[in-house]
Amino acid sequence: MKKQFYLLLIIFYTSSISLISAKPEEIAEKSRLTRNEIIKKDEEKRAKILKKFSDFQMKVKNFAPDMKINIPINPDKAEDILDLDNDSELKKQEKYFAWTAESYKLRTLPYDSIKEYTALVSKGDRVTVLMKPDLKKNKSYQSITKDWLLIRTTDGIEGYIPLNLLLNKKPGNLKKTSLTPDKNFNPSNNYGLKDKYRSPGEEKLFVLTQYTRKSKGVKKDDFVSHLNTGANLYVKSDILRVRDAPDDYGTVLFSLENKDRVQITEIEPGEVTLGGKKSKWVKIKYLSYDGWVFGAFLSKDRDAFEEGDSIEYLFQIPINDDYFISSKFGKRILNGIVSNHSGVDLPAPCGTNVVSAADGNVIMVVEDSRNCSSCAYGSYAIIEHKNGYRTVYGHLSTISVITGQKLNSGEKVGTVGNTGHSYGCHLHFEIRAYEEFVDPLNYIHP
Repeated sequence: MKKQFYLLLIIFYTSSISLISAKPEEIAEKSRLTRNEIIKKDEEKRAKILKKFSDFQMKVKNFAPDMKINIPINPDKAEDILDLDNDSELKKQEKYFAWTAESYKLRTLPYDSIKEYTALVSKGDRVTVLMKPDLKKNKSYQSITKDWLLIRTTDGIEGYIPLNLLLNKKPGNLKKTSLTPDKNFNPSNNYGLKDKYRSPGEEKLFVLTQYTRKSKGVKKDDFVSHLNTGANLYVKSDILRVRDAPDDYGTVLFSLENKDRVQITEIEPGEVTLGGKKSKWVKIKYLSYDGWVFGAFLSKDRDAFEEGDSIEYLFQIPINDDYFISSKFGKRILNGIVSNHSGVDLPAPCGTNVVSAADGNVIMVVEDSRNCSSCAYGSYAIIEHKNGYRTVYGHLSTISVITGQKLNSGEKVGTVGNTGHSYGCHLHFEIRAYEEFVDPLNYIHP
């Protein structure tokens, strides 16, 4: 043990003498070499990491040239790093937003044949646009859609959607009413049509002409006779969205273009009126794809053309003759008093035909030929339509329908009159969505 102790003591003493005898310059040089060695190893590791990011950036650039990716850089050379201690403003990353034009299932890859989905977006949803991939033909995946975008939902879910299904502003017909809904509005309570809702017709017709437009009602074009199972037809709209169900609320599967040739495989029996056109929903086949479209956008003529495939406007103007609007929906001033107008007033000669604004069923008919300040709507009819909509036709002189009757868009409801609280021949027209007043002009096909 003593020999081991003396040996350790000699080693410690020798080391101490060596350190004491070392010059400061030698110690600094040794420290510098050690530091340089550490920096060199760090740079080698950093170079390997940057190489991986650079390779990844090149792959992304080849796939999506519009997508910008900044690879990590040496902080000493960074120009975008801001000194927060000097009250400098943060440079915000620019973002691009859009709104979905139709309901759609976001795909995991930008190809129509991909059946894997990440999320379902609804019409009018606000999304963040991330990039537009530069696609090349891929033998593994078939696709009809040419232009795609990668988007992110408000829930943070990402997926691909066709470019033609995005809008740069929110769809206009999703506007909410500026009127407070009638809490007492329900089928057992006269549908809310009480004396306190006497606003239609309170003004004299010469007060203000705010809006003029002409309409001849639903076009008489034949949109049905050419629809037969097995028929080969051409897309006549510049874009035709194919849906998963025979309904304007169906989710879009893919889009077709003008002159694309399709075959009808199935036809829905009932005729409906959408976008001012009366036709049927048909199931079509295009290449290896199939889905439902509104038959009015198909034609025997390959050169037939029209702009858009809009079917979002459910209603038509309920007067077939030329018309103008004397009082719009919303707040108005009558005799110095501010009030809310729950519909639009359409002046016309008494006896002018009033037609159903959309397909539906008559759920209420009230006949009251009096004209007085407490007579409310006078003679009126209420028609119920799909998706929770109801239309009200007030101040009629005659009524041509009965409760429970089914009507097609454009069929006669009655004639313009001057019944109820009214100061002249006109039609008070109302649209209610899920028991809420809405502006008819946002729902009527132009």
